[in-house]
Amino acid sequence: MGVPMMAVTNFTATSRGENLASILLNNPEKTGQLLDNIIDIMRQKGYKGLNIDFENVLPNDRMAYNRFLKQAATWMHANGYFLPTAVAPEIEPEQSGLLYEAHDYPAHGRIADFVILITYEWGYRKGPPQAISPV
Repeated sequence: MGVPMMAVTNFTATSRGENLASILLNNPEKTGQLLDNIIDIMRQKGYKGLNIDFENVLPNDRMAYNRFLKQAATWMHANGYFLPTAVAPEIEPEQSGLLYEAHDYPAHGRIADFVILITYEWGYRKGPPQAISPV
């Protein structure tokens, strides 16, 4: 039996979300407000954990993203929740691309309770035909 988990993302069906992530990650007041709101919703809905799935984060926001993850982990753990993150699977060190460069994989492993590899969209709706998960 699974447990309910809330997910928070920075993207929509029409927006990659890189600018939204940058605004959020570089504004401590906004991140604090977001985490307060998340905890309120988690309490209301009975969620047990928060999955952070930020994609297309700008490479310059790598350290800000790490700070946000540390802050989120502290807040989640203090309130009795677990914290995973979701990342695209890196297949080589220093892999380039907006899905990879801002994700500090070792930091995610240290900070999060576990990491979810998003292997389901290698072949995606706007790209060339290919396997959904070739690895």
